Amino acid sequence: MKFKLSPTMLNRHVNVTVAGCGGTGSYLLPMLAQINYLLRALSGDMCGLNVTAYDPNCVRITNVGRANFWPVDVDRPKSEVLIERLNMGFGTQWTHKHANVERCHATSCDFLMTCTDTVSSRMAIGQAHKEDDNEIVWIDGGNGESDMNVCVGHLGYPRNTLKIPNWFDLYAPTMQNVKDDTRKSCSHEDSITRQDWGVNQQCAMLMARVLWRFLRHGATAHGLHYCDINAEQLDSLRIDPAVWATFDYQGEGAVH
Repeated sequence: MKFKLSPTMLNRHVNVTVAGCGGTGSYLLPMLAQINYLLRALSGDMCGLNVTAYDPNCVRITNVGRANFWPVDVDRPKSEVLIERLNMGFGTQWTHKHANVERCHATSCDFLMTCTDTVSSRMAIGQAHKEDDNEIVWIDGGNGESDMNVCVGHLGYPRNTLKIPNWFDLYAPTMQNVKDDTRKSCSHEDSITRQDWGVNQQCAMLMARVLWRFLRHGATAHGLHYCDINAEQLDSLRIDPAVWATFDYQGEGAVH
C-alpha cells in the first residue's frame, strides 16, 4: 500500500507550512530551499514550494551550535532569521511569522510539517483538525536524547480517499498524559547532555525525504520512520493496516 498524493497537488507549486524553527526546523528549512530549487530546475519552474515558517521564539545563545543558527542571530526571531537568509540566497519570497501556528494557518497549506518540541502542541493540532475534510498531508518530526521519529498521515479525515493515520491518530492514547519538558538549557553543556548533536539534522533529513518522495514520485510507501544515532539504526514501517492495528488504530483505514 502507498500513500498517494492528491492529483490536485501534482505538477504545480505547493504550499508548505513549517511549525517550529528550532533544532529540527532550522535544518529543515534549508533542505526545503534545496528541494524547491531542484523542483523548479527539473520542471522549468512549473513546480516548487511556497513556504511559510512559524515560531514564537527568538534565538538564544544555547541554540548556536546545536541548532542551525549563528552567533549574530542571537535575540532575533528564529523564523525571521532563517527565512530572510534563504530568501536572500535562493531568491525565494517565502514568509515568516513570529507566532505559533493557529488553526487557520494549518488549513491554508498542502503540507504541514511540525517541528515543535512539545507533546501538547501535537495533541492540540491533532485534536483541532481530526474532523477536517481535506487532503492536507501532516509530516511530524519528534526527537529524544539520541533518537527521533517521523510520522506522515492526513491532517484531517478526507472523505473521498483512504485516510492515512497521522501522529495524533496513532499516538494520542499513549501520549495524552505525558508532560512537556519545559526546561530551558542554561548552557551548551546542558543542551548537549539532554540531546546529542546530530539528532535534529537526521530528523530534518527524514522529513525532507518524505516530502521529496511525494513531490518527485507522487507517493510514499512508509508512514513511520525511527532512527537512533547512538545505535546507528534506522527503521521504517510500511503504510499498512496491520501496522496501524498495533497502535490500536480503529479508523476507516484500518478496515480496508
